[in-house]
Amino acid sequence: MKAVVAHAYGPPEEFTVQEVPVPRPGPGQIQVRIAAASLNPTDIRLPGGEYRAAVDLPFPHIPGNDFAGDGERGRSRRHRLPGG
Repeated sequence: MKAVVAHAYGPPEEFTVQEVPVPRPGPGQIQVRIAAASLNPTDIRLPGGEYRAAVDLPFPHIPGNDFAGDGERGRSRRHRLPGG
């Protein structure tokens, strides 16, 4: 899959778009096929180093938690998702 990746603290101009392995869901998680994604201001500031004193960010880091998509598979009990 393609992802925006920060390899060290720095401005967003230093982020790269690259192929990364598709993550596998862990216990109690589901995998979502992403249809749309976005970055919010905190997603830019975190790898930019603004919160470095409060958050120890491991690198490489894939920013972003805002997305829409369809649940595909889970690693535990089945749950009915809203809208699906």
